[in-house]
This record gives sequence, C-alpha cells and structure tokens, in this order.
Amino acid sequence: MSMPDRGRRRPRPTARWLRLALGLPVVLFVGCTSLTTSTPDASSTEAPATRGTRAAPVDAVRAVIDALADHPVVAIGESHNLREAGAFYEALVANDEFARAADVVVVEFGNARYQSVVDRYVAGGDVSVARLRKVWQDTTQVGAWDAPMYEGLFDAVREANVDRPPSERLRILLGDPPIDWTAIVRPSQVERYLRSRESFMARLIEREVIDRQRRAVVIAGLAHVERIARGGSRPNVTGMLDERSPGSVFVIGTHLGFPLGAWEQRLGSWPAPSIASLEGTWIGLLPKGEGLAQDAFDAMLYVGPPDSLHLSIPLPDVYLVPGYWETLQARWSLEGLGSFSAEALFSAFTDAGYPGLFTAEGIEATRSFAACMRSNGVEAFPAPQYQYDSVGFYGSDVQQASDDPDFPTAQEACFEASASAPGP
Repeated sequence: MSMPDRGRRRPRPTARWLRLALGLPVVLFVGCTSLTTSTPDASSTEAPATRGTRAAPVDAVRAVIDALADHPVVAIGESHNLREAGAFYEALVANDEFARAADVVVVEFGNARYQSVVDRYVAGGDVSVARLRKVWQDTTQVGAWDAPMYEGLFDAVREANVDRPPSERLRILLGDPPIDWTAIVRPSQVERYLRSRESFMARLIEREVIDRQRRAVVIAGLAHVERIARGGSRPNVTGMLDERSPGSVFVIGTHLGFPLGAWEQRLGSWPAPSIASLEGTWIGLLPKGEGLAQDAFDAMLYVGPPDSLHLSIPLPDVYLVPGYWETLQARWSLEGLGSFSAEALFSAFTDAGYPGLFTAEGIEATRSFAACMRSNGVEAFPAPQYQYDSVGFYGSDVQQASDDPDFPTAQEACFEASASAPGP
C-alpha cells in the first residue's frame, strides 16, 4: 500500500494530477502490501538516517572501473536530460583506463536498426549529420533524445577512439528495439515495439556482453535498471538479467535530491561526480517503496547538490530541419500520446524535477493533504513518510485508514482542496 511522491517539484497540481501522483488512477489501495517491519513508523522523519554506516564517496570514474572488475555489467540509472550526468558520461568514455576495463557502452537512446551507422561513426568513419540523427530521433520514444547530451556521448566516444589501439576502442550498442517508422501505420504496431523494450535490451546485453565475456556500462532510465521488489511490476532489464545471470549487474542510481534537507546536508562535502556503495550505509537503509534503497541500487551517483543541477535542453535548430516537426506530430499520434503541441513535447523539460526535485511548497502540500483527510473524518490517516526519493503515504497505516467509511468522501474533498490551492 503506497501513496508516494507527493512532495516532488511539479507544476501547479490538478485533481487528475493528484490522483496520478498518489498512484490512484481509478480505485484506491487494491492489491497493495505493507512495508517491511524494518521500516520506521510513517510519522518518523529523521529515524531512517540514524541507522547504518557512513557512505564513502569515491571518484565516479574510478568507482565504475572498480565495479567492472567484479561485474560484467554496470548499469547507470539516469534521470533523463540531466546535463551534469551527460558531462560524467563523456568524462567516463574519455578515460583510457575505463576503455581498457570496458568493451561496450549500451544506451537506451538509440534505435538498434542503425547499429551499423553508429559502428561506423565511432570508428571514425564518414556519416552525414542527417543519417546520424536518425539513431536517436527514430527510437520508440518520440522526441525524447534531442538534448545535446545524447548526441554528445556519440561524439565523445568517436573522439576518444581516434588515438586508441583497436583493442581499446569502445563500441556503442543501441538498446532500443529496431522500429522502422516507414512501415508503421497503426498504433498497435508501435505498441508491439514498446512492449518489447525491456526484453530487447536484456537479450542484447546477454548476447553481446555476458555470453561473449565482455564488459559493459549501460546508460538507461532508472525504471529500466533499478531492482524491483518481487511481486512488483513486470521485470525490467536488470530483473531479467538477474534471473538469467545472477550477480552479473551492478546498479548505480543517479541522485537528484533527498526530501529532507538534513539528509542532503550530509552530502555537503562530497565531490562531484562521485559514487558511493549503499549496502549497510545510512543511505542504503533509507526506505524506498516497499523496501530499502539498497534493495534497488548497489551504489548512488552524485553529480552535485540538487539546486545546482541543470537540464540539457534541445537547441531550436533541431526543430527547424525540414520535415522534422511534421514527423514528430505524426509519430506522436501513432504512439497514442494525445494532442501534439510544443507544450506537450517539452513537458519532459518543464516537469523534470531539477534543479530542486523537492520544494517546501510540495512537502507542505503533502502535510496539508494528510491534515485534510483527518479533519474530514479519517482520524487514523498517517503523517507523510520521507523516503529515499519520495514523500508520501506508505504501508499498513494507509491500508487501515482506507477502511474508514469516511475515506472516499474525504479523499475527494482533499483532492479538490489541493487542486484549488494557489500554486507555488
């Protein structure tokens, strides 16, 4: 049972947004389970950070190299379009010791149909700009990868490979299914590719990396690589690899900020970028969803204080290329993304959550929601709980509160109150 993520930075809320943010699209609390008994009481805000050992940050490039010594796959779960993360990726592939430790970089942001194009490009061959752009513009994720940081990684690998012997040249493997948009005429065709994204990338890594005894870094969205508790949603890339090749994957989650300032202050002396192992540390023992942070990640990538982070934003000339805007519009419809507009396309940037993933206004709104529920007759509704990467309502206390006969009426009243509250 959980109602998470209510304190994150967001545009002014609506009643529909509140339902989605609480994980309540239609019916509340169906088939949910409680937190483990090791999780602190939901009213506690400081208790989780008092347990565990100190987290020790290590230079990020060094940490990845060390992890590759023990694991064939090091997966970096990113929050998309984070400029500081992009700078780290470029520093990583430019490091000669990393090139000797790794063979491959697997990326989410490339259509496998163009693997030969990327192979030629990173080897120093001639590839036109128009042809190269198809690698990230023709994926299943319409318009998602036009930020300069993604093109920048391909350029960084090409540049780094120039002066390296063939045995130390990095290869980029494209991890998105090989959709051919020229053959797509129905949304159902797109859906088939979308459903195969996890299995396609997992099989690619298994075939090209694990089976061939190679070493790889995977760069993909957090949802694809974080470990998910058993009984959760469908297996992701890491879940499939863990099942087929246990112990093969070392998962690093990118840190965007803690919901409590006191927790964030404990990272004040950390260099950026750096990586810290989580097992047994105070960070690893922070609650996350139905478990702990260390259940989801082996380590955490720190690229700077939350308020110092920046978006990597597409340059306007990307959309001035003849025909590209019309292509986006057509594919947007085929992918069932609703009405196409510049606002819709750029929602990923206006709602990114950085700089400043959590705001005082958002956290106060979470507290106000709980108070509203109690004042509307659900006296047992819990106080918000602070987790590794969210603020919300979790566990058996929420389940018990939902049994209150006043719950449905109180819920609707509090949704409406939150929706009509002045925005930050």
